[in-house]
Amino acid sequence: MSQFSIGAYLTSIATLSIAFLVLFYNNKSATNKIFCLYSLSISEWSFFTASHALSRSERISFLLAKMMNIGVPLIPILFLHFCLTLLGYRKKYKKLLLVGYGLSAFFILINFTTPFLIPRVRPKLGHHFFMDGGLLYPSLIAYFAAYVAMGIYFLSRAYFTSSGNVRNQLKYLLWGTLLGYALGVTSFLPVYGITIFPYPFGNYGIAIYVGIAAYAIIKYRLLDINIAITRVAIFVVVYTLVLGIPFGLAAVGRLWLHGMFGDQWFWAPMILLLGLATLGPFLYLYLQGRTERLLLKEQHRYQNALKELCKTMTRIRNTDELIKLVGTTLVEAVKTSHVAIYLKDDEYKACKRKFCFPENNHTHFDELLALDHPLVKVLNQHNKLVLAEELGKKADKTGIDFSLAIPCFIEGNLLAFIVLGPKPAHQIYTQDDLTVFETLSYSMALSIENCFFWQEIEDRQRKERIQEMDTFSYSLAHEIDNPMAIILGNSELLKIIVEESGVNEGERQEVFHYLDYIFEAATRVSAMVKAIYDFGKKDSGDYYHLKLSDVVDGFMHLSMPEFKYQRIVVSVDVPEEPIIIYGNVQHLIGVLRNFARNSMHALQHVDEKKINIKVERVNADLARLTFSDTGEGIEAEKIPIVFMPFVTTKASSEGSGMGLYYVKRIIDTHKGKVRAESAGKGKGASVILELPIAQGVTAEDLEKQGEPRKSRRKF
Repeated sequence: MSQFSIGAYLTSIATLSIAFLVLFYNNKSATNKIFCLYSLSISEWSFFTASHALSRSERISFLLAKMMNIGVPLIPILFLHFCLTLLGYRKKYKKLLLVGYGLSAFFILINFTTPFLIPRVRPKLGHHFFMDGGLLYPSLIAYFAAYVAMGIYFLSRAYFTSSGNVRNQLKYLLWGTLLGYALGVTSFLPVYGITIFPYPFGNYGIAIYVGIAAYAIIKYRLLDINIAITRVAIFVVVYTLVLGIPFGLAAVGRLWLHGMFGDQWFWAPMILLLGLATLGPFLYLYLQGRTERLLLKEQHRYQNALKELCKTMTRIRNTDELIKLVGTTLVEAVKTSHVAIYLKDDEYKACKRKFCFPENNHTHFDELLALDHPLVKVLNQHNKLVLAEELGKKADKTGIDFSLAIPCFIEGNLLAFIVLGPKPAHQIYTQDDLTVFETLSYSMALSIENCFFWQEIEDRQRKERIQEMDTFSYSLAHEIDNPMAIILGNSELLKIIVEESGVNEGERQEVFHYLDYIFEAATRVSAMVKAIYDFGKKDSGDYYHLKLSDVVDGFMHLSMPEFKYQRIVVSVDVPEEPIIIYGNVQHLIGVLRNFARNSMHALQHVDEKKINIKVERVNADLARLTFSDTGEGIEAEKIPIVFMPFVTTKASSEGSGMGLYYVKRIIDTHKGKVRAESAGKGKGASVILELPIAQGVTAEDLEKQGEPRKSRRKF
């Protein structure tokens, strides 16, 4: 056997093997199907090339040459088809493919019907035969070269514009293709009597090319070689039995069968072959299923867990609960080394970290990622799952250690994304994994949208309930105020009656003492009712000129019962000269109420319970209100973010983290500023409001406009 034939047979075996590997791994993938057909065309051409060169019969050699030239016109068009399908260009160049398949069919037709392609064979390469090229053979070579060149062009263009895993895959395919076709083209030279180096070793180059392509496919994720090899092994075992038992029976037991069945003995192994061939596919599928269930037991376990998670998520209405469920399920099911989940926050104009595992892994995952962060930009560009190996060096530039990033999009808008570390033992994320994670991505995006919808409904309902409570408190205050007026009036009347009754001085003073006590208590109730009335009446949203001291007085009348109940000493320092601002009294009292709630919580576990409210004029344009307490204080790292949403100094079950956020929004509408100060834990805290002073407005102006003068009681 010549080196030429050895190289051709080796190429045929190699391409046939890789075709079966790809087909057995995933026969539904369009790329795999085309690559399989492409490999089979090379295998067919190589096999008949070797057989043609070995034949010692001119007639058989001529027939084998005809068979060999079935593969020659199919190879270039299938190669181009594979390249375009792999790169996603198939639909764009559909007409080019149709032309190529038309030309290949034309060359195959004239190959068998005319002498224009192969007119004859004659002795070459020793005692063997080799074909001569006919009139149209140069056209076949030109067609072959043109379509191969186009395939190489598309591969090279994609290679130079890609990166990461895709670039690595294309690198091996491109350079392997160049090597294979550069050496394999020498197989055409003997047609014209040309035998130059590396002939006849060029066929080895094609086998090497197939090996390089197989390496690229296996290493860079087009198939999982373990599954492919398992499927091929099962196929070989099953069909070795299907074919081996009947043929073995015919070879070994021929005499025995002849004695049993006479001249019709061959029907026994044929019937056995038919029966085994019928059972073969069922046996293969059964063994394949059992084997793959064992090999992929762990993978199927967590994939099923993620599928169940997708069903559960749609019933959750709280975003934090949803993200916690997804994060813990990924940790428990996939067992990755680390997981982080980010949720887009329009207020911050960034993606905020909402889940992290391990919990102390914050050094790898920043709390906020800007919308122009490299990873966020990559996810928006790709609009799909991103493997770190596909990004190559770009993955390092993100500053985040990840193996897989799973974005959640709704109508092209990135809502959230999940960052996963490597799987245990650094196993790859298979195509099946990516399919499940893609489903998880869609389900999570819909669930987040659903949570936002329910949150909006709950916020609307909460506002309606608050409005109802405000209306109720307004009505209640009005109802209480009437009997209080009666009590106050009758107290004054009783004083007059006692004065005129002629009772002695001692009894008169005693009665007056009790009447003053009743009067003072009723006055306090009236003041508190007035504060409730002002705070609870329907807010028009209008801003008007008001005294800052009136805001403090209204707040104190409303809150003093709570302070007394909790034994908190409150001091108020307000300047005598009125400070007039432009604002909304209900909103500003609400701000102070928020400060009071935070202070009362901070004072729960301290011995010295004090609150101080100080109002001062910073300059002619600016007023300052400082609300201080002697409570537990604020941690230094939380001070810069304490007014952001969902940030709280309380336990998660005691605060939503939205109170100070709303305070900031109210103060912003008043064109003011708010900040927090604290010397640290256990050293108290202060909240400072700075509001612009209304220019050109005096207390007299307020009185002329009908603004009632507020009580300036000392508390």
